[in-house]
Amino acid sequence: MNVETRLQRIEDRIEIKQLRHRYAYAVDSHDWETFQTLFTDDATIRFPQDNAEQSAFEGRDGLEAFGEAMDEHLIFSAHMMHNPVIDVKGDTAAGTWYAEVPEVTPQGSVLIHGRYEDEYRRTSGGWRFAGVDIYYNFRVPADDAWDREAVEPWQ
Repeated sequence: MNVETRLQRIEDRIEIKQLRHRYAYAVDSHDWETFQTLFTDDATIRFPQDNAEQSAFEGRDGLEAFGEAMDEHLIFSAHMMHNPVIDVKGDTAAGTWYAEVPEVTPQGSVLIHGRYEDEYRRTSGGWRFAGVDIYYNFRVPADDAWDREAVEPWQ
């Protein structure tokens, strides 16, 4: 593999990592305008383990519905993304990430551990999500008082 190809792969991985982190910050701050810019027009977000009525969000309308659902569901969240494994193949890539997310919801506080299985596509504007599958390893009630101390993000 030549130096240019190796450098491009490194740059691609860095950009994809930044994309995943921008996703986390956008969701945590309820910045749905920025959130929309992170996806291709035909992107999907799925919760494959969820039997809820709306466990998949597709296209631009789906991304908007996802934001509306999160506005109703999340009072506070702090996505901590780590252990990425990113496989770049030309203008597409796949990634797996662990996530730890403390959340405060109208029903109370929860601690989540899970993983994201992502599909990425290079566009004229850079790397974007083409698909995001979210899996929970656990989602448990949090009994500590931290949720009463949580402040609105980005104050």
